Amino acid sequence: MSSLDKTILDSEETLSDKLKLFQKEFYGILTAELSKFSNKGKLEPSDAQLAKLKKAIDDSFSKTKYKKYVEAYLSTFDLVNEDNAKFYQDNKLRIENYIINNEVLNELRRQTTDNMLSKGMIDERLLKPIENLLRIDIIRGLSYQEAQDTLEKYLVKPKDEESPFGNHIKNITRDALSQYDGALNNEVRKEYKLETMIYIGSLIETSRPFCIHMRDTQRRYTKDEVVKILDEYIPNGIPSTEPITLEVNGKPKRTTKGSGMIEFTDVDNITINRGGYGCRHLVRWVK
Repeated sequence: MSSLDKTILDSEETLSDKLKLFQKEFYGILTAELSKFSNKGKLEPSDAQLAKLKKAIDDSFSKTKYKKYVEAYLSTFDLVNEDNAKFYQDNKLRIENYIINNEVLNELRRQTTDNMLSKGMIDERLLKPIENLLRIDIIRGLSYQEAQDTLEKYLVKPKDEESPFGNHIKNITRDALSQYDGALNNEVRKEYKLETMIYIGSLIETSRPFCIHMRDTQRRYTKDEVVKILDEYIPNGIPSTEPITLEVNGKPKRTTKGSGMIEFTDVDNITINRGGYGCRHLVRWVK
């Protein structure tokens, strides 16, 4: 595993752990706030109570460390830039100013940031669903304990082991950094007309056949060679269904040749798509 690959993986795992802490933290703050709505253990279904509900939820969220956790994750984009700048400097290219000013890369960062931190996203994906759940409990005149149970099931102990909000954030962050790294390298490839590719990263039991092939050879590939290999593993942009038996870390593995690859992967997007979603390998282009 490369140092950058480990940085990306660690960042995503750390965020996942922090989100679980956030959900417990939010649950604790919000249930304490909700206790103020209770009268002898009951939630009174009054217009006044309902009017106060949204503010109580907003105020409780603002007291959590959610934004701090997300900002720590987003700082990893800078580490991706730094790692690439060093790699290309070692290969006689200075790309610092180019990647800082590249609008494609800046837009990718903006989208990820907005999808995790914008008020609209937070309201729609997290706060509004909670408000709707608690409104129903208040209108039904349920007890404070019952409302607390509702929140616990939604935030802390959902049946699928992840809250809808947690799933939303995971969907945003899954592959976000590695695909940003791929987009960065693809922009550098085009800008500097680079024609030779390196496939970086170690193999694990779940590695795809394409990745195993690229790492087994452990060499540099010309653009023409990459085109030929892709034609073997994903002909005409469709993952090959040809059966294949591989040996990974000394164990046989039966699968299909194009297993896990993203449809329409070609030489112009292999830097981003790599072996498929969740692929931990990185692509670099050199002179």
